[in-house]
Amino acid sequence: MITFVALPKPFIGHIGIIQRNAIQSWLALNPRPRVILFGNEEGVAEAAHEFGIDHAPTVECNEFGTPMLPSVFTTAEQMSDDDWICYINCDIILASDFMPSTEKVIRKMQQCLVVGWCANLDVRKPIDFSDPKWEQKMLSFMREKGTKRGNTSDYFVYRKGMYPYYPPLILGRAYFDNWVIFEARRLKITVVNATDTISAIHQNHFYTAVAGEDTGNHSGEEAHRNLDIIGKKYYVYRPTEASHKLTKRGKLRVLWSGFLLVRPRFDRLRRCTWSPIKRRLASVKRRFIHK
Repeated sequence: MITFVALPKPFIGHIGIIQRNAIQSWLALNPRPRVILFGNEEGVAEAAHEFGIDHAPTVECNEFGTPMLPSVFTTAEQMSDDDWICYINCDIILASDFMPSTEKVIRKMQQCLVVGWCANLDVRKPIDFSDPKWEQKMLSFMREKGTKRGNTSDYFVYRKGMYPYYPPLILGRAYFDNWVIFEARRLKITVVNATDTISAIHQNHFYTAVAGEDTGNHSGEEAHRNLDIIGKKYYVYRPTEASHKLTKRGKLRVLWSGFLLVRPRFDRLRRCTWSPIKRRLASVKRRFIHK
C-alpha cells in the first residue's frame, strides 16, 4: 500500500546506528511496507542487502554532492507499484500506530498529504528488535526524555503523481519540506496533521555535512538556494498550516485556515515594524558594548 523512500547518510558510527534503528522500525510495521534506500553513500548497499530492501544507487546531485528532490521523488514513483509514497528521513523511528493512522486518512481521500511532528530523543545504542517490548520501552523513554522537535515534519505520505512537477530543491536542507506542504495547499489538496495519532521519534545527531556550515542545516548556501526557489518566507508552510487534523479518535477535523489569507500582509507588517526595531536595538547594544 505504501512505499517508503529514504536517503541515508553513510552508515558510520552513531549515524549508522540510528539509521539502522529507523529502518528496522519501518520493517516492523504491519503491513510491512516496501522500502527503497537511495544513494551510494558508504554502507547503503550493504544495509539494503542485509534488510532485504530495494536500493537505488543513482541519484542526481548538485556540485556539493547533495541529492536533488526531482531525481529522488520521480525515481521513487517510477519504481513503486504502490499508490502511496512515504518520504521519510532516515533517522526517524516509527511505532505501530503509523499504518493504522495513515490508512484512516488515505482510505477517505483520493489525494492528500499526511504530515506530523516528531519528538527529539537521544538514542545512543542499537535497539533490540527481537525484544517484543521494544516499542513499549522506546515510547516510555520518549515520554520521559523526549522533547518537541519543532514545527517541522520528517515524513510525508502522498499519493503517487499528486505533484505535477518538482522544482530543483535540495533534499536534506532547510525549506524543501516546507515546499511539499505549501504546494499541496496551493493545489487545494487536503493536508492532514497526524501528530496526535502517529508516534514518531527523531534520533538526535550532529549536522556535520552541511555545505559551508557545521552547526545545522538551516543555514548555508544550499538552504538559501531552496528558499530562493520557494520565494517569500510566508510560503514556508509547516504542519501548523495543515487543512485538517487527525484526532486521537480517528476523526478528520477541519482546521481554520484564515491566517493563510492574511499571512503575506502580516509578513509585510513585520518587516516594516519589528525588523527596524530589531536593527535599532542591535545598534544600541553595539554602542553600549564598545563604551
